[in-house]
Amino acid sequence: MQNIGAYGVEIKDNFVELEAYRLADGELVTFDREACQFGYRESFFKRAGKDQYVIVSVTFRLDKKHILNTSYGTISQELEQMGILEPTINDVSNAVIAIRSSKLPDPKVLGNAGSFFKNPVVAKELAEKIKKDFPDAAVYPAGDGLVKLAAGWLIEKAGLKGYDAGTHGVHDKQALVLVNKGSATGKEIFDLSTKVLQSVKEKFGVDLEREVNILHHTDRAILHGDHALEERPFQRPDRTTITPPLCICASSQYRPFNIEIQSTSHEPTHHSVFPTSCLLHTHVQQRATPANVE
Repeated sequence: MQNIGAYGVEIKDNFVELEAYRLADGELVTFDREACQFGYRESFFKRAGKDQYVIVSVTFRLDKKHILNTSYGTISQELEQMGILEPTINDVSNAVIAIRSSKLPDPKVLGNAGSFFKNPVVAKELAEKIKKDFPDAAVYPAGDGLVKLAAGWLIEKAGLKGYDAGTHGVHDKQALVLVNKGSATGKEIFDLSTKVLQSVKEKFGVDLEREVNILHHTDRAILHGDHALEERPFQRPDRTTITPPLCICASSQYRPFNIEIQSTSHEPTHHSVFPTSCLLHTHVQQRATPANVE
């Protein structure tokens, strides 16, 4: 579970709290925003709390009066093409969906885990050097003398956008996405991601980081990041059993993977859940604005 975000908005902007099941002792623990330690594509659950909790509920607080951000990316251009001058939240949502649909492959059609790599944050000096050599480089101030670079742009300039390895490759419209054409193994996808890391490092001196968590089968264990986990079902307090999947899965995007949920009173069924954090319930609160408060 992490601070996912896109087009100028992040989870932390509307996050209130979550409940998580601690695997060590079965306790339900509440985490507020500070305790979650949100950062860019980061949270407590990806670092210090990794593999120690299963998130069972999340509470968000939404504004009644909204401030729309249409300046990020090509949202304003998309709205203009749609003939919309005074957009609503739904209009902006439709514009974002249209933009992403034009760039990202549908996982139902072409296997993928969404963005496979994080946008790297580097020292300002390195960013300036890259910008000098490549004037079209996409750079974004990240504060404290740091600059965020566009990983997709780096991969493209490293010559790997559209790379075709037969059974798998790099998407031809969005270089952040690795695709499985149907018969590639998890190892082949992982090896391709390593090739991407090495190519970008050699060309730009930039260390990319995988945004996904890696799960694969090795004898009787699942490798999750740098940790070997015992391959055993997880049983929730209501005696519902969750059997871990053996796959490469996204940890940050909306791409779901399937798990088997078997209860004591029902036949096994398959459900799609958000990877890494089994998000079972979502609560939404409305935030009162000064205009609503006497």
